[in-house]
Amino acid sequence: MGQETKAGSFGNVRKEKYASVAYWITFYTYTFLIATRYFIYEEGYVSSAFSDVTLYQHVALIASIIVGFAVLRKRDLTIPKRVLNVLASLALLFGGIFPQVRTNIYFCVGIAVLLGQLATCSLLTYIYQMNNAERLFGIVGCHLLTAVVAVINVFFTRETAVFSWVIFGLAVCSATLCFLEKNNKPSASVVTEEFQKKLYIPLALACVGGFVSVCSSMIVIGKIAMTDSYARLFYYGGAALGAVVYYIVYRCWKKPASATLIIGFSCSVVAIALYFFGGKTTGRTAAVFSGMTFNFCMMNLYYILCNIIKKYRNSNMLKTAPILSNFVGGAITVLAVEACRGASEETLKIALMIGIVGNVIILATSAFWQKGLSLTAEEEQYVRYDTDLTRKQAYEAVGLTEKEMEVADMLAEGCSLKEIAKKSFVSENTAKTHRSAVYKKMGVSGREELIEKVGNLRKE
Repeated sequence: MGQETKAGSFGNVRKEKYASVAYWITFYTYTFLIATRYFIYEEGYVSSAFSDVTLYQHVALIASIIVGFAVLRKRDLTIPKRVLNVLASLALLFGGIFPQVRTNIYFCVGIAVLLGQLATCSLLTYIYQMNNAERLFGIVGCHLLTAVVAVINVFFTRETAVFSWVIFGLAVCSATLCFLEKNNKPSASVVTEEFQKKLYIPLALACVGGFVSVCSSMIVIGKIAMTDSYARLFYYGGAALGAVVYYIVYRCWKKPASATLIIGFSCSVVAIALYFFGGKTTGRTAAVFSGMTFNFCMMNLYYILCNIIKKYRNSNMLKTAPILSNFVGGAITVLAVEACRGASEETLKIALMIGIVGNVIILATSAFWQKGLSLTAEEEQYVRYDTDLTRKQAYEAVGLTEKEMEVADMLAEGCSLKEIAKKSFVSENTAKTHRSAVYKKMGVSGREELIEKVGNLRKE
């Protein structure tokens, strides 16, 4: 496919979707800050002053997202999303006005549950109605904005009103943009069951390995931040750099899906290794790689999740993967918090060594598992390119000739072999040869699979 169809191309961001992209950037930013602003604060990660309220809030947020995926099956969630956005903005305003509310356990858990449901509504509508380029811009943009805004957390404590008002401002922006969004008919591409099976190993690695790497990076920066007050600035700088590199990889790399997984795990290995060497200069470099690890792994999880929901909404993968990934992430986070609260330096280093060994094993076996991603032009389009395709674009991606394209269209429209031969002015044997070539290149076993695969693609 041509350059114009690469994920991340400005030409592929539709004008009517700019509000949607901007909405997702601001919504994700303030939700993410609420969920994580207590993890890396003035006393470091999981210090003695780590609040139970923070842990309960994070668990409530993830649990709410899990419940949302389990019960919300409608495609059009525009009205509930708008109502929830207004409620979230009002709740955050209430927290900004009254200082005692900001650390109240019932308020924190309540806002987390509300945002969890809103996150599910937003994610589902966002994914169904946008193409890969728009989703990529949204994900990279929100991580860049989060890194920039999170710098405020370096200078203000978690109880400071300034931080609450910044979050409220972002919430108001996202709520306003939510009302400016324009809906369109969701596009869809059908992916073969064989390709779905090839994704299970990379998906498992992205979820489990990604969450482990994220927790490792947070432990590293937390320990460094206890002795170096500027470490968190380097961490957020690394997070912003990670977002930029991620975007470049998806724009330019031959196999972006597997490349981003490898880069994310590699950054985690480097960050932990540098932490073990110690020293202020080495520690700040470790902080940069920790930030890159965090953003790379988080963006991979979201981007892979986007593709799962978009491509496999009628499969068991959609029913289990989003729920399972959030559950695993929550479990790993809780275990990491509880393990680190009273853990000795030696225990932490052993845990980090386990993390680094796991990442090294993943990298060493990458030649095997990355075969599940971006194997052929046909499969590449589902990972790298837009999903709102014409039939001709899909045919070109797998190398159909002009005559084979005509035959594929007639097969999809239900024409018999005799009718195809007559309309194409060829013999039935020649028509049969073209049909076999179409089935082979499209990766289907028969007419029914072909109709299923191209049925949702635009003809022009």
